[in-house]
Amino acid sequence: MSHQLHRFKSQQAICGCSRPEQACIFNSVRSRHTLFRLSGVKNSLEGFTSRIGVLENSMEEHGRLIGGIETKQKEMTAVLASQPIASASLTKDTNERIVRLQSQLLSAQLVLTGVLEEAREGTKALLCTILNRLGATVSETEIMRVNRMGRRPVRSFRSIAIVCSNPGLVDSILTAKRRFGLLKALQIVSTWSPEVVVNLNRRMLSSLQKLRRLILEKCPTIPPRSVWIVDDGVLVRKSAAEKPLRV
Repeated sequence: MSHQLHRFKSQQAICGCSRPEQACIFNSVRSRHTLFRLSGVKNSLEGFTSRIGVLENSMEEHGRLIGGIETKQKEMTAVLASQPIASASLTKDTNERIVRLQSQLLSAQLVLTGVLEEAREGTKALLCTILNRLGATVSETEIMRVNRMGRRPVRSFRSIAIVCSNPGLVDSILTAKRRFGLLKALQIVSTWSPEVVVNLNRRMLSSLQKLRRLILEKCPTIPPRSVWIVDDGVLVRKSAAEKPLRV
């Protein structure tokens, strides 16, 4: 009641003033209101700027890690280029070394398949959901990059390439996947198909994958489990009694 009476008296005081005085009073009130709003906007901007600073520091750290990998790759390439080659074609030893080094560069990467592709998807958040479902203890900062691979096909889903901070993290994730067993898409998102199987595997060189497929095509009697990829080639075990052969 006292507030309303004060407001009424203020209005009476303003009405009793001349027009220039009223305009001056209204301008003063408007300026105070504007300053109050600007103060709130300033506080919001300061908080937003602080969050951006944290994000930039995290991105700089990730950039340094990725830069270190790229630098290592360039150094390895330079070492190989400086070695004398007996002929125009690479020797077998040099070729095996190149394959081994390329495999080492992929040792901190995974490939995720069978995940529905949507128009606006957060692949990193989706990956964290899948890892939590598998029971793998992984921090979001340990996942460097998560991207779809290649062009989008018509009747299937593109695989997802995952770059981790170190090879040990890849091993722990694969161990959690083996403990969990078969993972269906329905177990990740309730609206996804219960028939689609989601697979998570170590990323391998495409050349070694093609070689493995070729061996299985040429030798259909050999079980797929008896042909597997290693760092510098493909191993084939013809029978349980024989030692594996390197191809």
